[in-house]
Amino acid sequence: MKKYHQNTHNLATVKAMRIIILIFCVQSLIAQPNFVRSTDINVQAYGNTINYPWIGGLNNPQFSAADLDNDGIDDLVIFDRGGDNVVCLRNGGTPNTVDYSHAPQFEKNFPEMFSWALLRDYNCDGVMDIFTSAGSDGVAVYSGYYVNNSLHFELAYEKLTHDDELNLYVPIYDVPAISDLDGDDDLDILTFGPSGGYVRLFENISNDCTVLDYTMAKTCWGRFYESGVSEVLDLDHSDCEDGALLNSDDEINRSVHPGSTLLTLDLDSDGDQEIILGDISFNTLTMAVNGGDNNVSTVMTEQDASFPSYDVSADMPAFPGSYSIDVNNDGLNDLLVSPNAKVQSEHYACVWHYNNTGASTDFFSFQSDTFLIDNTIDVNRYALPAFFDHNSDGLLDLIVGNYGYMAHPDTFVAQLALYENVGTPSNPQFNLVTRNYMQVQDQFIEHREYLRPTFGDIDGDGDKDMLLGDNEGFLHFFENEPDAAGVANFTCPGPFVGERFQNIDVYQFTAPQLIDINGDDLLDLLLGYHNGRVAYFQNVGTSTEPDFEEVDLTFGSVDVRQAATFSGGYATPYMTTINDELCLFVGSEYGTISMYTDIEENLGIGDSFTLVTNNLSNINVGTFASIAFADLDDDSELEMLVGTYRGGVMLYEQEGFLNANVQENILQEQTIIANIYPNPASKVVHITIAQPIKDTQISLYNMQGKQVYNTTSTQVNTSINTTHLPAGIYLIHLQQGIHTHHQKLLIE
Repeated sequence: MKKYHQNTHNLATVKAMRIIILIFCVQSLIAQPNFVRSTDINVQAYGNTINYPWIGGLNNPQFSAADLDNDGIDDLVIFDRGGDNVVCLRNGGTPNTVDYSHAPQFEKNFPEMFSWALLRDYNCDGVMDIFTSAGSDGVAVYSGYYVNNSLHFELAYEKLTHDDELNLYVPIYDVPAISDLDGDDDLDILTFGPSGGYVRLFENISNDCTVLDYTMAKTCWGRFYESGVSEVLDLDHSDCEDGALLNSDDEINRSVHPGSTLLTLDLDSDGDQEIILGDISFNTLTMAVNGGDNNVSTVMTEQDASFPSYDVSADMPAFPGSYSIDVNNDGLNDLLVSPNAKVQSEHYACVWHYNNTGASTDFFSFQSDTFLIDNTIDVNRYALPAFFDHNSDGLLDLIVGNYGYMAHPDTFVAQLALYENVGTPSNPQFNLVTRNYMQVQDQFIEHREYLRPTFGDIDGDGDKDMLLGDNEGFLHFFENEPDAAGVANFTCPGPFVGERFQNIDVYQFTAPQLIDINGDDLLDLLLGYHNGRVAYFQNVGTSTEPDFEEVDLTFGSVDVRQAATFSGGYATPYMTTINDELCLFVGSEYGTISMYTDIEENLGIGDSFTLVTNNLSNINVGTFASIAFADLDDDSELEMLVGTYRGGVMLYEQEGFLNANVQENILQEQTIIANIYPNPASKVVHITIAQPIKDTQISLYNMQGKQVYNTTSTQVNTSINTTHLPAGIYLIHLQQGIHTHHQKLLIE
């Protein structure tokens, strides 16, 4: 590694940047609450206790077995590509029973992963390792190890290669098959090639179990062809002989591979591996029977294009994936099927469970299409929580909006779920009463999606009304006319009064909160929206006849977009009082939460709030954090609910406040100290990074958001030739894991 650049001017600049960051840290030491993950609040569904309500939902789960706590029992690790999240469920091990409990303490031990992740033991040490996407259609590997009986991981292979250091190609949207295919006790990999159709076998030829050394052993493993236009495979394909394509140009001339999932397992107990395939173009699984010899030849001789057709065929809107896991502790691997497509899929009935009966044939028996889902809070896609005492018993109930449940592949019907608080003031417990609270969709003239609720007495009659934001940027007013017992009853008073309330429109994905911002005892409106900003509409009317007037669409200069993308941020604001100070929290598209203070004195147009942190308590729920706060257990500290894109809710409890040293360390950790010079630049720009944590991803974007330069550097000093770039303003973005730095660059 090169020595740190010793130019006096540059050192002074770096020192100055450190001082600026330190000043920012000191300014930010403002009662920053500390939130920790919790599973303490009991939740029931229609009166029956559910086992893991706060996991955050499941959309596109991928399943692996691993012993998380070194107790000799395989637990369940779920990687959900819907938000690139890990969910850990500890297995109690009760025979013939699904016996999982949520164990979030293990989730923080996993590395950052995306697209796909499978746990396998590659180095024969009895500890599960991770195979995951390395980006650019490659494979990264992390080796597992225990610290105090807790499974941890470290990077073993940044990107797997084969033969002459060629990239071992696994399409980024696929899920490969990773298993011992030739009986030599090491892990081989099956994956489609770039053009699809044929499956490639990458054989591990290492004589050392601790090493991954791959060669492309077969270019058409199984001697079949998947056309992509039919679920039915072309078996014993004429272009294949002994696993090799007779005409190598045949694959090159095919269309680009669209996406597949692969699973191998010995279904007929004859020592060789069958294959189960899912395809992005189809709803069903195809299983092909291996009629060859595992150690000599492999040829698929039979198939079931609607597997398992002898029972209930797996059928989901698009791109199913399959996983072999013993989920009920009977010693037999069951089959789990889930969607691999982020957008087109059904995300509620999204885990199909087939029990392995142990029969010699027809051994998978369908059990449920909501396995695990029915034991968690899950409203399909985009969970949008809010608190409201719907029955006037003094306990806050939970209302969860959503983007909608899938009615057709391109149609979603948004609903509100009511979880009634059936606990006590100090011991809250929630019970799912209905998934279609107040049947709000039936009251709309036009179909609505993405309904995010907020509650407040809008008409001054002493009860709380409801406003719903939607995906088109509108608000919808529902008047509360409670019954004699005080139970809420919401009705939308017509299209001109209720729907498109006061013609307020903030573009897309409105996230409202009713709150008195300026202290005049009238409810005002905060509105988050898709571009990462927050709007302020002041109530200039009366308590009985409100009139919400636009004040500022960029209120407090709040912006939760990631600068490098110049794209949406999907701000979801929540303002509350902490230590007698008004604070603003804002969830984002990126799964993080920002906190702002100095609100009351900066209510004017163009004023700026003080950003305390853009990563509250280092929380990242994956994608689309939607937040709500309340003191649910009467301990004078807040609980925070965070809804996710995966359709679930995560629970956090406040544990006091971060002290000055902790806050300063967190802020320092989030920032890469870098010197970028000269600025303006004409021919070259130099980047000097102080004390790099690891490899630095360096990206350059033009003002249209297009990436014009990207590299990974392991050096302290990096130079970029800018002579080929047009004059203008650019943005340099540096990334080291969660650590970032970005600033504008003028090229003359």
